[in-house]
Amino acid sequence: MKLVSDQSDDDIAYNRIKSDAQYKLDALAANMLRVLAGAGRPESLLTELWETAIATSDWALAAPKNGEYALAEFSGWENNLRAIGGEEDLRRWYRDGTYEASCAKDDICREAMRVVAGRLLGQRTQVANAENKLHDAIQRRRRALEENRAR
Repeated sequence: MKLVSDQSDDDIAYNRIKSDAQYKLDALAANMLRVLAGAGRPESLLTELWETAIATSDWALAAPKNGEYALAEFSGWENNLRAIGGEEDLRRWYRDGTYEASCAKDDICREAMRVVAGRLLGQRTQVANAENKLHDAIQRRRRALEENRAR
């Protein structure tokens, strides 16, 4: 049996490099947040930072030369959903509120991180702005989940 991929060897290699860099960025950020909260592994921060710098540099160098910098590249929730469930599932998730609820959940996480970042640096305007957006995201998620339950 022969397994066939619609991706070239270069695409597969690039995606592997990109995935490794994104994982290292996520792991570093998670450990930093845990250390700031009084847990985590502070002894690992320097090693993680070094490994992340190397991985993101590899990612930038491996990026397709289409005028976009690798770190500005985002796959998007829709593309992930298409890969998981296909077009029919994606349409259903739009209709039943699953898509909106998931986007709102992502926004809640993002705005919570912005609140923490603003507080760490004493940036009251940034904190207030992020708190407002956080509140809006929480309300959007509640509405989407309630609409989903009502169906």
